[in-house]
Amino acid sequence: MAGQRTHAQDVVDEVTRLDPRDVVLVGHGYSGIPVGQAAERIGDRPTRVVLADSDVPVDGRLQGARGVRVGARGERRLPGTP
Repeated sequence: MAGQRTHAQDVVDEVTRLDPRDVVLVGHGYSGIPVGQAAERIGDRPTRVVLADSDVPVDGRLQGARGVRVGARGERRLPGTP
């Protein structure tokens, strides 16, 4: 059965396969966790990470990406993001 690590790795694998630049990763609900983990693994490719009604991964910061959390009350920048 696929779990959180598998989901994050699937995102990493797809971004690696497609080899895009200026990637915007979007996670909603549960998917915010593996999307956040994938963003950290991918490095400097994500130019933005958007979390819609989602928990903030790890310690509230997404390293190497600018993050925006979108919830019922609108947009809020994650700590440490411009």
